[in-house]
Amino acid sequence: MKKGWMVAVSVIMALVVGLVFSVPAVQAAEEAKKEAAPAEKKDAAPAPAAEKKDAAPAPAGEKKEAAPAPAAEKKEAAPAEAKLASMKGKVEMGGEAILLKTEDGKEFKLEGEGLKDYIGKQVQVTGTLDEATKTLKVKEIKPAQ
Repeated sequence: MKKGWMVAVSVIMALVVGLVFSVPAVQAAEEAKKEAAPAEKKDAAPAPAAEKKDAAPAPAGEKKEAAPAPAAEKKEAAPAEAKLASMKGKVEMGGEAILLKTEDGKEFKLEGEGLKDYIGKQVQVTGTLDEATKTLKVKEIKPAQ
């Protein structure tokens, strides 16, 4: 009889410990997915849910403090001033940089592939604009109409 009771208690304890480890990891993964989806950034690394599994279980009756989600660190790493922008202008060389000069006299540094093909041409550019550095990461560029 005593062995059966001890086996049952051991099984219950194993389930409780497994639950303590799995819930924070699942929550961290869900938060990371929610924050990564709107940003749609290709260079963003997935949230390391495995780090939460390494923590020691909290003794019975004590509440476990939640560690800050790794997704919160991503927010700080991403430029806060970057936003989607679309503008027309002429592509020109500015030293070693390729620039977009708009009709109202503003200049933006362009970053992306195949930009040299558009030097001297009027274009429509869509991309992510960092207003602090006046840099436009080009997602799409085409001749202006």
